[in-house]
This record gives sequence, structure tokens and C-alpha cells, in this order.
Amino acid sequence: MKARAKNSRILKKAVALNITTVRPTHAQTLPLVDELNGKDWEGLIEAFKDADNLGSLITPPDFDLDKLKGQLDDLEASSSVFREYVPALRGLILQAELLRNQYWVVVANPPYMGGGSFNDVVKEFVNNNYKAGKGDLYACYILRNIEFCIDNGSFAMLTIPNWMFLSSFEDLRKFILETTFLESLVHNGRGVFGSDFGSCSFVIRKQVYRDGLGIFKRLFDKQGSVASNEELEQRFFNSINYYTKPSDFGKIPGSAIAYWISNQLINTFEEDKLNTTFNTYSQNVTGDNDRFLRFFWEIKITDVGDLKWKPYAKGGGFRKWEGNIDNLINWTSEAQNNYKKGHASQMVNQESIGKLGIAWGLVTSSSPSFRILPKSATYDKGGTSIFPISENLTFSSLTFLNSIVALNLLSLMNPTLNFQLVNIGNLPVIKENFSNAQIITLSKKLICISRQDWDNFETSWDFQIHPLLRHNTKHLSQAFTNWQNESETAFRELQRLEEENNRYWIEAYGLQDELTPEVPDDQITIRRADLNRDIRSLISYAVGCIMGRYTLDKPGLIHAGQPFDPSLHQTFPADIDAIIPITDQAYFDDDIVTRFIEFIRIAYSPETLTENLEFIANALTLRNSESTLERIRRYFLQEFISDHIQTYKKRPIYWLFTSGKKRAFSALIYLHRYNEDTLARIRTDYVLELQVKLDGEIARTQQQLENASSTVAKKAATKRLKELQDQQLELRDYQAKLQHLADARIKLDLDDGVAYNYTRFKGLVYEGADLKMADLEKASQWKRDLLKQKET
Repeated sequence: MKARAKNSRILKKAVALNITTVRPTHAQTLPLVDELNGKDWEGLIEAFKDADNLGSLITPPDFDLDKLKGQLDDLEASSSVFREYVPALRGLILQAELLRNQYWVVVANPPYMGGGSFNDVVKEFVNNNYKAGKGDLYACYILRNIEFCIDNGSFAMLTIPNWMFLSSFEDLRKFILETTFLESLVHNGRGVFGSDFGSCSFVIRKQVYRDGLGIFKRLFDKQGSVASNEELEQRFFNSINYYTKPSDFGKIPGSAIAYWISNQLINTFEEDKLNTTFNTYSQNVTGDNDRFLRFFWEIKITDVGDLKWKPYAKGGGFRKWEGNIDNLINWTSEAQNNYKKGHASQMVNQESIGKLGIAWGLVTSSSPSFRILPKSATYDKGGTSIFPISENLTFSSLTFLNSIVALNLLSLMNPTLNFQLVNIGNLPVIKENFSNAQIITLSKKLICISRQDWDNFETSWDFQIHPLLRHNTKHLSQAFTNWQNESETAFRELQRLEEENNRYWIEAYGLQDELTPEVPDDQITIRRADLNRDIRSLISYAVGCIMGRYTLDKPGLIHAGQPFDPSLHQTFPADIDAIIPITDQAYFDDDIVTRFIEFIRIAYSPETLTENLEFIANALTLRNSESTLERIRRYFLQEFISDHIQTYKKRPIYWLFTSGKKRAFSALIYLHRYNEDTLARIRTDYVLELQVKLDGEIARTQQQLENASSTVAKKAATKRLKELQDQQLELRDYQAKLQHLADARIKLDLDDGVAYNYTRFKGLVYEGADLKMADLEKASQWKRDLLKQKET
């Protein structure tokens, strides 16, 4: 159709399409006949022996076309029985001719295969012929298409865009920039093929134009966003053009195709590199994270330290300055030997131990975020880290890395969501600005605010007291207002300091005309008050006090594996056995709702108890005609355990023993106060007792049914009677299972982790979409394998 636009009569002519399949010759033989000269054919036959793997990547050797065609003509004209070889040999000549030729224009849509998936044939061929494209098969075809073009010819391709930025394609980019002219490129983003991996289309001319300006378009605003083809078309015609010299890309570390870069930003890369200011060390690789890593809340807190369990940075979500360290790594000598000697493991360099560093997540879902790596911690490849040569340089480097300047420079070198060490090391630094006392002080303020926020919640091991209990007020509503004001003040102060930080680095790099210091709210990574979330976390803290994990008498973690000391819980006594029943009626004195109400009464004031409970129920959202106590009980019955599982990242420390779907009986136990008698106490003190109480409830409900005078009353009594009878049946089955495991007197080793220990009570404990037993069993298979090895 394009040709017809130029010549309306072109389709009236006979069209010969040079289309063929590139066929392998590993089964090709030449007949021993006088008409064929084997030496004339052996080069082509050898070249195409692996064509089923290599296809059009093959460039055939020189051959005499007329001579080979003449030999085939002679064979075809002969009376030889070997004339049947002629069609295959003519096909060989055709594919060799097409692949040997060069063209004015080449248009291609290449195949894709990562270098790690190459078979031996492809790997060897690519290393020998297309080494710069070894990262992916499509990159090899970019190089092949350059060969297909005559001098000053052009080729056009549509590919995924990772060749433009990733370090594995650096040699490819340099070859393109040094030997050709990137004439135009449209950076499509995602959407050309639906929810794809992104794409770019480009035209490359086989000619070097050092001062030529390439034309570039960007059809997306945010990395990773998906647009329809209609939207992409509109953006193509409405978006601005970028004009960039290929030589400018060469100034960027890694020669990234950062077509939107300004001259001012390009000039920054003439400064020293950040990698001249820090040390790097090998990352730790356990070889089996399920076996060697724990969350800090799983193990005995007194075992945290250099001798047994060491804080461990694994990356984590978007968070700047401080935080995201809740993992521990097994640091015993036995475990360290495994890291050193295991075939899939690696031991971190000892030189990094005890040094202050900077960590970040290797893969992010948004912008990169950098945090202090404490001296007490080590790290793995998910929490990639650098160690500046002085502590002051660590603080100043952190502010630079979290600045808008660094973000923009990183987006030039690698506008993906995978920020590697080489990208960080290639950032340009103006060294005198990194020794400024002002920026070092600013860094410490930013870290301090972020640390305080991280410690506001119980998933920090330095958590002290819940924010809603800090101000010694009788009114929970006032406590929330105080917390709201306090958190908002911290949020705005952090935002102000981050903007001050941006302003400093913008001026240092002379980018006032290109960047502004403002930091939007969604880039501030400390938490603001949220009524529903904060009330739920207050309930969690209350459960912790009931269990003895925390106390109103003293801040911080009180019991996490140590011997239980009741004297530490004077103001509000912890439960004597750390077994808290949750039932649809208050059948027990230590019923969870009863104990929670007592906690609120003591923590705030008896005078404001009703008001505070109503505040809690409203924050949780009441149903129509639902009372305050009904809402609180419904929360414990239906929602608490899921909130706890989410907060504690699928490794809960309060375990819900539950009889089943009818919810006849449930009870929370505290992992760190479990002992071999716990199941027996659940059975004798609660389940058997509940069976007796249910018998009484059934009898009373039966009497109500018999005495009911209205249809409505009879219907309600019938429904309740059915519920109670179903619960009693469920409870009988549960009691039998409970007795079986109680007799086993299971002993737990906290070092085995929640995943393994929880599965030992399968059939007795909560399972749901948010905590699947199959997932826990998979995560703890290492332990069962270890036990089998010991048995044999």
C-alpha cells in the first residue's frame, strides 16, 4: 500500500516475493555426481547446519551464484536419478542469496529470548558473532540488521526498550552510537500490545553523523503506566519532540539513551563519580531464606545480636531515611559456615560488619528510596548497600541519594524499577558539597524523624508505647487528636526538610532552571494519623498487654521468650496463662471483650469508659442497629486475626485456636508464652467447660422455643437452637483433636520460626486466604527435611 501511494500502477505488475524459510543443512547430503562440485557447496552447507537454531542470524560465506545455479541446471537436465536433490539445493541457494544481500531498507520484528535461556549452539554462535547483543536474542537481530543494510541504508524495528538503559546492553548501545546514527525513536511505554512489557520503535541509519540530531518522542508520563493504542496515537501527534546528538548519550555512564536530557544535566556527568567515595562488599546469600531468616518477632528477643540472630536488610517497600529492617539472619557459626560453603550461598565480607552504610531496595514499585543501614545490621542482594568512607560522608550521601537531583540522574541512566549498584556508583558528585556541615546536620534530622515514626508501631523492635497512650488523657478522642496533631507536625517537618535538602542539591548542581524542590505528600514516607488503622493498632497493643508482651507499667517489649514475670504487670495484670477465649457470648471471666474493656477502663479512666468504647466502635464502623459491645465483639470474632496476620507479615505471634466455621470456640494464645501444657489447659479449662455451658444454653433455648407465643419468637428461638446444636457438634470433634495433640505435649523451638511451629497444630488453628497452611508448610519444608536426615 505504501508503494501504491507512490505508483498507482505498481500492483498491476507481477510481484515476486522473496520469502523463504531458513532451513538447516545438518541432514543435507550432496550426491556424488559429475554435475556437482562438492567443494563449491561445502561452505553453504556448513554455514546452515544449525539454521533451525540460528535462522537469519546467519551470514553465509561468499559463493559463486552463477556457478552453483549452472551446476543445478546441468543436474536437472541430466537423466540422473539424483535430480530430486535439485529443489532443496535451489532453496539453499535462495536463502543464502537473501541473507548475503544488503538492502536499502530493512524492517523487522525480532524474536525474544534472554541470554540465560540460550542453548549451547546459540550461545557459542552469539559469543563469536554478536557478543554485544548477548543479553537477548532481539539485540542480536539489531546487530544483524545493521549488517543487512548497505552504507547509508536504514532499518526500522519495534522492540522492548530495555536495550536503551540496562547495563547488560551497554556494549550494544556503544556499538550503535559509534557506528550508526539513531535517526528517530518513539518510546511507547506500555500498551501497544495491551498490558505488555513496554516497547519502542526506532529507525537507525547505517552512517555516522556525529553532529546529527535524532528525533525522539515519549508517549507516557509515568513509568509502567498502560495506555490504549488510541491514547498512544493522540500522544504521538500532541507530544513534543526531543532532539539529541548521539554523542551526548556517550557522555552518560553506560551510554543510556536518555533522549530527554538537557545540556546542564549532561555536564554534571563530567564530575567525579559517587563510587569514588564509598566501598562495596559482597552481599550475603543464605541459599535458603526459609531456613536462615526470621522476622524479629518470631524468636526470643534476647537472642537478637551478633552471636545468634543479626538484623538483616532485605530491601522492603518505599521508605526513605530509616526503617524497613524487621528481618533477622541466623548468625551462629554453623549458619555462617553454610553461607561460606554452600553451593547456592555466599558470605558477606567481614569488612562490612559493624560499619554504617546506606541500603536500598534493588527492585521498587515506584521511585528508589535510600535508608541508613545500622552498624548492627548486615544485608543481602535485596537490600543492596554501600559504605561511604566516613560517617559524615554517609549522612551527606544519603541526603543526595534521596534528593530530586539524584532521582533525575538515575532516571537518565536507568528509568526502570531496578536500581543496581552500578547505577548508584555512576552518579556524579561535586565533592565539596558532600562535606558541608549543614547537609550532615540536615541528614541526621531527617533520619531522626523517620526513626521516631518507625518506632511508633509494634513491628519495630524499639517500639515503646502506643501513640494513643502517650498523653495521659482520659478521653480517647482527645488522645487521637493529640496523635493526629503530632503526626501531622512530623509529616510536615519531614516534608519541609526534604524540600530544603532538594534545594541544597539543586543549587549545588546548578539545576535551578530544570528542577524544583517541592516534595508531594505521596513521596513522604512516614505515616499520618488514620483513625480506623490507629484504633485497630491500639486494639493490637491492648491484646499485647493482655498477653504480657507489653505492660502499662513500663515502655517497650516485656516478654518475648523470657520467663514470665507477673510482677511487671501491676497496673493492668496480664493473663495468667496467655489463653484468651473469643466466643459469641461472654462465657468466660477472661473473655477477650471483657479483658479489652478492662484495659480501656484502666488505660484511660473509668469515668470515660462508655465514651471511649463508643469512640472505638464508631472508628471500626457500626452496622445499623449494632451496639458498641456487639461491634467490638464482632471485630474480635471476625477481623482481629486477619489484621494481625497482615501486620505481622503472615508470621503471627498471637495464634487463633478455633473449632471451625461455626465458631463454637476460639482462643488466642501468645507464641512466646506457649508451653507443653497449653493445649491441655485450652481443653480442660475452656473447651470442656464450654461444652457444659452450651448444654445449658441449648436447654434454655429449647425452653424459650416451647414457651414462644409468636411466630417471630419461635423463628428466632429455632434459629438460635440450630446454631447452638451445630456449635456443640463442632466442639465435640474439636475436643477430640485437641486431646490427641495435648497428649503429645508438643515442645516448640522458637528458632524454627512461626512457619514450622504453626503447622504442627494443623487442624486446630486458624487457616484462611490470608494464612494458608500449604504456604507455611512449603516455607518450613527445610525443617522436615532436616528431621528426616537426622532419622536416617
